[in-house]
Amino acid sequence: MAKKESKPKRKAKGPPKANHAGNVILHISDLHFGKPISDSELRDKKIVFDQFNKTLSNLSKDWWPTCLCITGDISHKNETAGYIEGAKWLVDLMDLLSIDKNNLFICPGNHDLDRDCAATIQQPKTEAEIDHLITIKRQVEFEKPFQKYIEFLENIGVSKYHYTENNLQTSFLFGMRLTSGLMRFVCYSPYFHDWDDKSKQVVIIGNKPLDWMEGERLISRRPNYEEVCVVLMHCPRERMADTERHSYNSLQPATWHRIATMSHLILTGHDHQKPEPFDSTGWWAYTSGIGTIFNGIKYGNSFQLIKINRMEQCFEQKPFYWSEGSLSWIESEGFQKKWPFKREKEESEFINTSAQDESSGERAKNLADHLWECIRKRDYNGAEILWNKDKNWYLATKDKIHHRWSKQIDQCVLEINLMRDNP
Repeated sequence: MAKKESKPKRKAKGPPKANHAGNVILHISDLHFGKPISDSELRDKKIVFDQFNKTLSNLSKDWWPTCLCITGDISHKNETAGYIEGAKWLVDLMDLLSIDKNNLFICPGNHDLDRDCAATIQQPKTEAEIDHLITIKRQVEFEKPFQKYIEFLENIGVSKYHYTENNLQTSFLFGMRLTSGLMRFVCYSPYFHDWDDKSKQVVIIGNKPLDWMEGERLISRRPNYEEVCVVLMHCPRERMADTERHSYNSLQPATWHRIATMSHLILTGHDHQKPEPFDSTGWWAYTSGIGTIFNGIKYGNSFQLIKINRMEQCFEQKPFYWSEGSLSWIESEGFQKKWPFKREKEESEFINTSAQDESSGERAKNLADHLWECIRKRDYNGAEILWNKDKNWYLATKDKIHHRWSKQIDQCVLEINLMRDNP
């Protein structure tokens, strides 16, 4: 894909972002640049996009976006022309809002990959194989279906996410990046793709990348909210594989549940629906899906703004939908949600549990950390020696140990067993 030529940066039309750096998110999704349309549809698209820019330009200072989040489907069917068109539009939008590339966060969608290439990747046959097939060494293989999408990000200068503390392991598909506004953005993309008889995609993302990031303390519960954690995923919970949504045994936790307990807000796209109120799945984090900016002038196009209000400790939503009658973007009723404080309760329960049995809790924590460190270094012999040493003690006291450590120990044991069976 041809490199985008540099051009003089236009003066931003909005107020200075120093007013509330990192506090307001502009969330858009499913842009589908490059989709074949007629001349009349092209004119309609220009009307919708021009009104989109006008609506943003008229925002008040306290709702001026300082972060831009895009939850996938930049190009229609992974076409190079779509990425070229999308890059030009995106750079112009960032100029308009005075948002630099460090505050641009994107995750890929199902239209941002090569289906034929994705079909060549070995698929898991059983639940236990999912995380066994996901390894750091295979990241190059997993990136191949997203090659055009990756080139698009490189051309506009977007930084990679990282999933180790020292930044040695980086990716455009998953990981974490921080902003100066005390916000932590996590991108989580599917590794395995399947389509049913109606060509509806079922995605599998796996627990392994979460293990990597949690082990490096890049994503974890922060009950005092010193940093707000926002997760970007293209597909909502309903589109994920059954084993990703439901836990059927203690050794294979549902990925969605883990993500929701480690974050405050999950942003999704894919379904092209109108903005909906923040929804809590019962697993702490709020979720919020958004539609597409343009799918025709008569379509219910939409986008939303989300304000991180630290003073009131809440999320505020300002959704917009396209009105065919007025040919303009209309602000609809927004919602305000207090931050989910259930996590503070869990943290206090963890502290109380540790106080009741401090020695067991500390020993379990050390065992979990040491096992994970061995596995991260692929020292499975060392991990097995550690496990055999404390196995009897752990099984005898597991019920007294907080589930934070028992879950991590169980996951490490599963990894050890898988490597023993599949050397």
